[in-house]
Amino acid sequence: MTLAHPAPPVHRYLDVLARDDGRTHRVDERVLAATRSTGGRPVARCGRLLVVASLAEPPGPPCPLCAAIP
Repeated sequence: MTLAHPAPPVHRYLDVLARDDGRTHRVDERVLAATRSTGGRPVARCGRLLVVASLAEPPGPPCPLCAAIP
């Protein structure tokens, strides 16, 4: 009998437009959900503390640091 190992958690990242720099950053969906429910500011993959723009805004150019992180 072999023991099944649980699959590692999958991190899903969402594109979020930052109001202050106009770039689209990648944010872990769990981080975004936690900060949206508390009114906080999410931290992007690049480490930037974001001021989130309206979700109705068109996306900006991608953040090169977020894009470089696998």
